Amino acid sequence: FDSSQKNVHYHSSGSGGYTQFVHEVQDDLVMFGLLRYDLDDGDKGGGGFRPTKFVFITWIGPDVNALVRARANAEIKRVGREMSPYHIAHTAENFEDLDPALIVHKLKS
Repeated sequence: FDSSQKNVHYHSSGSGGYTQFVHEVQDDLVMFGLLRYDLDDGDKGGGGFRPTKFVFITWIGPDVNALVRARANAEIKRVGREMSPYHIAHTAENFEDLDPALIVHKLKS
């Protein structure tokens, strides 16, 4: 996200899912991503059915200054519309917010 021009720039893509996304985020950037999750039905007798869910993630790194944060927050809805469809939106401002258990809990609730 380039806050001076309110532009979103393509950074990368891949099949590495959550692990790849976490390795790509940077403390001084605002980044948006769409992650695919194949949820396990656990022991619910679903016969191995694994529903696929998509998560729109907004990363606002801890070193992003307040002005850029404000501009990014103003753009989240627009970028979300461009990334849709997805099941949930999730905003992370530190690595604890990117905990996969937290994201999966949101997907299942």
